[in-house]
Parts: sequence; C-alpha cells; structure tokens
Amino acid sequence: MTISLFNFIKNKLIKRKIVIFGEVHGTKEIPLEFSDFLSKYILIKDFNLCLEIPSNEQGKINEFLDSGNLALLENTQFFSNSSESDGRNSIEIIKLINKVYELNKKYDKSIKVQCVDLNYDLVVDELLKRDEIIVNNIKNALSDFQTLVLLGNFHAMNQKFVLNGLEFETVGSILKKEFGNHILTVDIAPKKGEFFNINLKRIEEKEDSLTEFYDYTYYIPKVSPCSFLEKH
Repeated sequence: MTISLFNFIKNKLIKRKIVIFGEVHGTKEIPLEFSDFLSKYILIKDFNLCLEIPSNEQGKINEFLDSGNLALLENTQFFSNSSESDGRNSIEIIKLINKVYELNKKYDKSIKVQCVDLNYDLVVDELLKRDEIIVNNIKNALSDFQTLVLLGNFHAMNQKFVLNGLEFETVGSILKKEFGNHILTVDIAPKKGEFFNINLKRIEEKEDSLTEFYDYTYYIPKVSPCSFLEKH
C-alpha cells in the first residue's frame, strides 16, 4: 500500500516558512492526493495556498472563498477556456479550491488561495521572466502563516536547470537562495500513466533522473488524464 503524501512529508515541512510542491499538470490523481493532504494538514498547521493561476483571477477566487458559489470559478476566463487546457484549469483544480472553502467552513479557518502566475496581459519580456514574477507574487502573499505552493514541477526545482545549453532560474532556485533552509521543495512524481497538457501525453516508467532538483520526491504509482468543463 502506498503511503499518503501527508504521512510521507508531514514531519519534514512543519517548521518551514515556504513549501513548494511540484506536479505534473493534467492528472486526476495529483490534485486529489494534494487535497487529501490539505484536509489532514490543516489539523496541525495554519497555512495559505498559492496556485499557478493567472493573477487576474484573484478577485473571483476571493469571492468564491467568501460565498462557496462554484459558478464564480466555473465562469472565470481561466477555467472556462477549455480550448487552452494545460491541466492547471481542470475540474480537479476547481475541486481542490472548493476543498479549501470546505475546510475553512468546517474548521473555522481562513485559508487564502493566492493566484501567483502571470496575468492575461503578459508581454514577451514578462513571459521570459515568468519565474521571477511568480516569485514576487509568492513573496507578496507571505504572512505569519506557512505558505504552501503548488506549481508545475519545472518551476518547483530548487536548483538552476540547464536545457539545450540554456540555464533557467526556477521559482524554487530563486526562493532557495533567499530563504535557505526555511524553504522545502517536494516533487509529486507519477511513476507511469497518462496526463493531459495541451494534448494527451504518456509517462513511461524510467529511472529517477530529477530527484536531485528537489528536497523530497513523493511517488504516485499511476496517473490518468484530468477532466475539463464542457465548452459552452
């Protein structure tokens, strides 16, 4: 039986200021496992949550957390635009945000969900500096509570990453330099399966190759593609 994400990581992150979780966008299982983690973690730690959602949607997210009206999420440009589906705008992510609302109500908490990705009005220069902008948005969201962040696994890497001779500064590597041991990075890594990011993709079983870029790697045995809202 696979150990839960909560049991795998709870004692490792409790004293950290920022915890970045990396994911493969576009699965059913990763948001579900992360949602289960939040449901248990809220019992031992106060936190806020940052998601890789365009910052333009912050107002609607806030309105939803106040009201619980799912239509506010479903009608956002981000979640209703199924023609550009990279997995971040899946029904499973909507359910994850709804879980935060439920936890706030159940335990009388005030967990915030912060949208830390680029807004829709980005220009090329901003796109090239995407990770720097995400870092600034995360830092602006810091509070007395712990900050949990769910990003694509590339952004979560805690070291610079070299691809085709180009060196990339990731969110994790930038924050690691500034916060040192006050930050933790955790990769939620599927062993095999399929996911939907722009199109259907397959994960083949292979040897661990990126574990050195994270403090810890939590494995999910198999994943399946996420789902999206129907086009109107």
